[in-house]
Amino acid sequence: IAQATGLSGYLDGTIPSPSPTTANIQGAAPAPTPVNLHSPTLEEWELHDVQIAGIIYQNVKDPCSMGITQDMSAQVMWIALTTK
Repeated sequence: IAQATGLSGYLDGTIPSPSPTTANIQGAAPAPTPVNLHSPTLEEWELHDVQIAGIIYQNVKDPCSMGITQDMSAQVMWIALTTK
């Protein structure tokens, strides 16, 4: 699913979380970017990360026993699953 949706970079770290930036003074909304862009805005990154993290969490039979919690990033969840 991650590969098909263009979100695999959130699992392997090739799309890292960007640093928070200052708000746009004029209040204009930024232009949307492709889901697999390697430099998304912080808001886009958070949205995409939550999407793939939710998919992972919902597909693990017993996430607590695997050390996975809902507040983890997708990459942290993925590492927890692939290193056990």
